[in-house]
Amino acid sequence: MKIDILGIQAFIAIVEQGSFQKAAGTLFISQAALSKRLRHFEDSLGLILIERNTRSWRLTPAGKSFLPRAQRFLAEVDSAIGDLQAESQ
Repeated sequence: MKIDILGIQAFIAIVEQGSFQKAAGTLFISQAALSKRLRHFEDSLGLILIERNTRSWRLTPAGKSFLPRAQRFLAEVDSAIGDLQAESQ
């Protein structure tokens, strides 16, 4: 399985920011691009992580289960990249 880091980032940003609009802003992309990233990620998983309609959203049970793991994963990737950059200097 290919790891979709952009999809994971989109998922986490939506949850942490509380809205698609704010999440898109923090990732410097349009709201439509953010929705597309999340939809593509969910399609690749074969799961819905966030149930959404035109006015609201909520985490599915799968989304609730995946969130802390996704946050740890991205934190570990960020840490590894930071370590590599520090070593190269």
